[in-house]
Amino acid sequence: MQAYAGSASHTVGFAKREQYSREVMAKAVETRNLFLKSGLNAEILSGGSTGTYNIDSAIPGVTELQVGSYAVMDVDYQRIGGKENEKFYTDFRSALTVLTTVVSATHADVVTVDAGVKAFSSSPEPAAKDWPGLTYRRSGDEFGSLTAAAGAVLPKLGERLEFIAPHCDPTVSLYDQLYACRGDKVEAVWPITGGRDYARKPA
Repeated sequence: MQAYAGSASHTVGFAKREQYSREVMAKAVETRNLFLKSGLNAEILSGGSTGTYNIDSAIPGVTELQVGSYAVMDVDYQRIGGKENEKFYTDFRSALTVLTTVVSATHADVVTVDAGVKAFSSSPEPAAKDWPGLTYRRSGDEFGSLTAAAGAVLPKLGERLEFIAPHCDPTVSLYDQLYACRGDKVEAVWPITGGRDYARKPA
């Protein structure tokens, strides 16, 4: 059996998330027990998520977790808060970023990067890595604008910024390959099966 409550996995605040996930997973456990009572094979109850891995793993009857986003993380999960930090989910570190370049800096209070809807497919907005105080806003298909909070510094024309993906799954699907880096060195290039050009490739 498989049970996944997506709304529970992104509930903000650990205590609220725990309560919600336990409520919905209890129904899955109850169903599994009915299966077993009827002589049906239901040895495995698989479920959970990156947001509830340390909640669902403690529920009697849940035998397997289906976490995935933890491997690269994203802004959407960071904002749900963790058991140790209610404001920021620190259990796993971000490993997926999109590299952008500042292509326009004609105004003192805003710069433009070459990454819009085609670079980040869904909400929330991406977060600039190692650039505190910057706010990103989509400005069409190809571009995004950056503004800086008081005391923060805007990047200059030609500077490159990495953005933590807002939602890892749909962001990855926009690309054909991933560059696996260790520091500044590219160690491998991984093709993305099912990426944007997948439909055009011969079988």
